[in-house]
Amino acid sequence: MRLLTSSGEMRAAIKRVLAPGRRERVIAVAFVGADALRFLPSPRNIEIYCWPKAGGTNPHAIEQLLEAGATVKFVDHLHMKLYASVDGGAVIGSANLTANALGEGGLIECGMLLEKGVVRAHSLLKTLTVVRDFDARLRRLHEEHVRFYQRNPFGNAPKKIGAAAKAQARASFLTWYKTGASRQPWRWGWYSEDVKPPKDATSQLEVESGSAKYRRFLGVERRTSLSPSEFTLNLQVQRRRDGSLQFGQPSWWIPKICVKSTSKSWSDCPYLWFAQQLPSPPLKPPFNERDPHFTKALRQTIKELGGVDVIDKEPSVPSLAFLRQLASHYETFA
Repeated sequence: MRLLTSSGEMRAAIKRVLAPGRRERVIAVAFVGADALRFLPSPRNIEIYCWPKAGGTNPHAIEQLLEAGATVKFVDHLHMKLYASVDGGAVIGSANLTANALGEGGLIECGMLLEKGVVRAHSLLKTLTVVRDFDARLRRLHEEHVRFYQRNPFGNAPKKIGAAAKAQARASFLTWYKTGASRQPWRWGWYSEDVKPPKDATSQLEVESGSAKYRRFLGVERRTSLSPSEFTLNLQVQRRRDGSLQFGQPSWWIPKICVKSTSKSWSDCPYLWFAQQLPSPPLKPPFNERDPHFTKALRQTIKELGGVDVIDKEPSVPSLAFLRQLASHYETFA
């Protein structure tokens, strides 16, 4: 048994306990941070238990761990910090699987390195109540993650964005699509005309927020067409006089404030959603919208499904049929 009195000692002990080749490697922590992969010598076949709480556990890190071959299970209100293997012993202490706890210059941590046989980790973990529908809970964590950082833009944002977080920000559409049922939700922001919002809408925006300035806005038929908990993909599609289509550059934003206009010219889309800031780390979009393979596949899919008319037909949440066709074109162009 040895006392660990720094993040560096904790990192070294965890690396020893979870070294590749160790049997039945497990982790049980409250939170998994954006750079979790940095602190695992080999994530494949590690079993990880964590609390899916926004602001603590990063949903993108969970996806990276799954892709790297780890098994992840959610347990509400889990607060223990345990790193163990059958033949490597265990580390018990205060450190979560985060850069705040295990990174250089992070929090002040303390723990114990215990030899093998002292802790029966699997017996302990069998007593935990695991969330049954993992995919649904991960989707919900994505939404809660967005809402948390919309409310707390400077709260728990990391000072530096590590390599793992940067890699996620560059994830391709196909990577997102193949994630399956747990993937981060998003919505369309189709529009054809580039106009200014009505004056009554910007006046209401100023009353609600203290400023009439905005970075993005979109008028929609129903308030629920967009959501402050999901990224929206902005895209302008126009039909030229010769019948061909002109596409703008797709861009991500997150709606935050919704007001209703009484202007007659906006009667078809009376609900105006505004964003006064564009998303920045630690918020990450579902995929790289500027990937040329994605933009080419997107344009091809829109043309095949009716061009400008698809703006009215396609729901704000992308349909599975649209996504399948888009993914098919992406694979062709990639």
